[in-house]
Order: sequence, then C-alpha cells, then structure tokens
Amino acid sequence: MAYCVKCGVELEPGAKKCPLCDTPVVLPFEQTSTFDKPYPVYVQKPKFKIEKSTSMIIVGLIFLVPLLITVISDLTINKAFTWSLFVISSLLAFYVIITSIVMLGKRPVLSILVIGLDIEAFLMFINYMTHGTWFLPFALPLVAIIVAFSIILTVLFRKHVVTIPTLVAIIMLFAGILCIIIEVLLKLALGSPVVLLWSLYPFSTLLVLSIVVLIVFRNKSIVEKLKKKFFI
Repeated sequence: MAYCVKCGVELEPGAKKCPLCDTPVVLPFEQTSTFDKPYPVYVQKPKFKIEKSTSMIIVGLIFLVPLLITVISDLTINKAFTWSLFVISSLLAFYVIITSIVMLGKRPVLSILVIGLDIEAFLMFINYMTHGTWFLPFALPLVAIIVAFSIILTVLFRKHVVTIPTLVAIIMLFAGILCIIIEVLLKLALGSPVVLLWSLYPFSTLLVLSIVVLIVFRNKSIVEKLKKKFFI
C-alpha cells in the first residue's frame, strides 16, 4: 500500500494525487524513467571474412615489389636476366609453398605433395642455371624421402593409428635415419666411399631417445607422476 508523503492518508492504487491534500503522488516503482541508460545497447556487428583467394592475391602483389626491383636492377646493370632469375625462382617457390598451406590446409597430404614438387622443381631449376654443377643427385632424393615420410606420418596421425607419444618417437627415429641417409647421399654425390662416420652419433642418440619415449609413455604410473610433477 502507498501513503501520502504529506498527510499520511492511504492512497488508492494508481492515484495521481492525495484525495485529502492534493499532494502529487510519486511512486518510483510505477514511473518510467526518461533518462538514458548508463550503457549503450549492444548491437552485434557482422563479421567480415576475407576469402583465402583474396588474401593470396594480396600476398602475390606484395611479392611483386621485390621481384620487380630485382628485375629492374638486373636489366639496368647487366642488360639481361642473370642473377635475378635466382631471386625470381626463389620468390615463386616460396609463394607456391604459402599458397598450398593456405588453400590446401584442410587437405594436408595434398599440400605436402605440392610443396615437395615445388621444391623439387626449384632445385632442378637451380641445377639448370648452374649448368649441372649443383648437388642435384643429393638434393632430389633427400627431398623426396622427407616428403614421403611426412605424407605417411600425416596419414597415420589423421587415421588415429598412432598416438602423440608414438608420433614423437617415430619422428626422432626418422631424424636419426635421415642423418645416415644424408651422409650416404653426400658421399655418393662426391664420389667418395660410403663409410658411415658422423651420422652414427646422432642416429644412436635419437634411437635411444625414441625408445625411452615409448617406454615412458606406455607406463601409466610414470605418466601420472610426470603429470603431477609438471602440473599437467
């Protein structure tokens, strides 16, 4: 119930003034505020999404700046395309790598394959520009092996065939094997006898570490202790 603030008479619901003393009735809970709210009304703004193709066009235009400067410099100084071809091919190869990662992000196997072919093509161009004096017999198989391993590992991981600890162990083991492959390919390219020397050190170390990783993460008690130790 409401009462008059002046004479104390009980007021009827909805009364605008006191029936006894004509004092205006002010009921805050029945008033509608004419003041602005202390905070603005939130209106969700539409999100503008940049298309991948548009972003790659922008990146391509940015790449044109050093490319044009290189071409102009080479033509101004040498009156022909000489060293600028190396820069142009490098920029194009790098642009293809970025494009494959952005455009084929949801298809990593295809992205890795495109990157591998791009690098192989770049290496063959370098070998052509150096009149076959570059280490192509070393570089091409090395890139092919890395690409093949990356594709296999990606497929296994996406199919949930291997867990993350197993994946880490496999990568460590492959890194050790890769050291042996590098030494063998280098000696074949240089025409030296294939005798393993330095590659055995990283291979043996990484082999032991990969086995340790597998043993540690297969033991649930050790895993729990490590989680408590490092607050994981």
